[in-house]
Amino acid sequence: MKIQDFRLGLIVCFVLLIFSGCEKKEGKILAKVGKTVLVEEEFYSLIPAQYAGMLTIAQKKELLKRWINTELIYQEAISEKIHKEPTVAKTLDGMRREMIANELLERYISKLGSVDEQKVRSYFDAHYEEYNTERQSAQIVVQDKAQVTEIMNKIKEGKLFSKLAREYSIDPSAKNGGVIGYVRRGDMPQIPEFENALFSLQKVGDISDPLETGYGYHIIKLLGMRRLPREVKYEDVQNEIRGFLNLTERKQAVTNFLTELREKKEIEENYNSLE
Repeated sequence: MKIQDFRLGLIVCFVLLIFSGCEKKEGKILAKVGKTVLVEEEFYSLIPAQYAGMLTIAQKKELLKRWINTELIYQEAISEKIHKEPTVAKTLDGMRREMIANELLERYISKLGSVDEQKVRSYFDAHYEEYNTERQSAQIVVQDKAQVTEIMNKIKEGKLFSKLAREYSIDPSAKNGGVIGYVRRGDMPQIPEFENALFSLQKVGDISDPLETGYGYHIIKLLGMRRLPREVKYEDVQNEIRGFLNLTERKQAVTNFLTELREKKEIEENYNSLE
């Protein structure tokens, strides 16, 4: 377990503590600060599930020490009514809203289960060639949708893709004319929209339609294709594909869930006011 992961776990614990309340609980007392008591069962419930059974005695002691120190500071902050200050109260309310919303979303997603073996196998068979080839590409990434139209018009006019990337793109690859090197199917699971667009291009020189991801608006150009020296078999990538399909299905489920919620509420959106 990496130390930064452990520290992140500690942060999660302390955030949960703030909202856990201090009602009296039965059990072996591990620490007491003023009237607030931490019992053994509660202590272990605060440890993120991925670390359960992995912490050493030293790490547990450190976690308990940090709980005590945090509680000391927390109680002092409460006595000074810091939590009632407008900016702090607003931040706490935002954290509370986000935690409750995430809990509902996790419960909704947990009902989906995992994709079955047949779906994983079918996906590999349908994308066999893509898993056995690499594609080199370049991209232009911008935040402004209006810029996308401007750039596409310049591409149609014959302007060099690399020059436009250097001029407009916000991605670090801009300094190299947008070139991001060779990738194969499955190398970019966090942005499946990009991967699908790249592998839909048929020949070198093809340019994709603009697509939107969490990073902005992308325009992709296919620069090269080459076959991998060693054949990629189903067994090599089945877990990778399963993870990708699970992620894709969860993203779609969230989109569907939000669509359902939007149908129940009257929503007003004024994005143009942000410009």
